[in-house]
Amino acid sequence: LAKVDVDIIEAGFPAASNDDFEAMKTIAKEVGNAVDANGAIHMEFKLRKTKEQVIEIARSMVSFARSLGCDDVEFSPEDAGRFAFQLAFSVF
Repeated sequence: LAKVDVDIIEAGFPAASNDDFEAMKTIAKEVGNAVDANGAIHMEFKLRKTKEQVIEIARSMVSFARSLGCDDVEFSPEDAGRFAFQLAFSVF
């Protein structure tokens, strides 16, 4: 995939298991794991939202889930590998 310029794949979830973690580590080591200088590109190109809009949407959706009686709400940002840590902290 790297040879044909595929720059993003969804190959696993490292937190799911040691096997997934090792697989992701191997892929990053062999192919590379360069991060776009602009950070989380999903916001700009997929969601077409500003950072502030994404933060508000995340907060409101967690609040909505809690309003339905869900006491154990989990939040995981999509494309977290490029998710700016300062932005993540403002969501959490």
